[in-house]
Amino acid sequence: MKLASWTLVTILALAGCAANPNAIRVKNLGAAHQYAPAPFVEVMSSAPQQPYTSIARLTLKAGPALDSAQVIEALKQRAASLGANALIVQRRLSTDDQLPGIAINPAGGQYGLSNRPGEQTYIGTAIHVDGLDDNKDGLSE
Repeated sequence: MKLASWTLVTILALAGCAANPNAIRVKNLGAAHQYAPAPFVEVMSSAPQQPYTSIARLTLKAGPALDSAQVIEALKQRAASLGANALIVQRRLSTDDQLPGIAINPAGGQYGLSNRPGEQTYIGTAIHVDGLDDNKDGLSE
């Protein structure tokens, strides 16, 4: 019983670390420290039509226990600290996602194979879009 408790604590601790903005790998793309920290970061799935400056490439590996919203929020926080006002997010599944995992039912102690996805890599490009901040003044038109 003691081993199971420690295993659960270890898994939860590792899962919590993955959503931590400090666990994000940052590769500066030339415009680092050019902009002040941003109060708002817009998440995009592709590059905007407006002119923009690439600030950094952010990479975070997340296990299946983390919700993608938590991961994206961590990426947004890190991008904001770098002065980005937008973040282009891509998600890649790891190569071993096709392998089944073990699902354990803690209520009944039963277990079986699960096809839950494994580790995912989130890649975000922190960018500063010209004129984007002008539209985020809090006033509705």
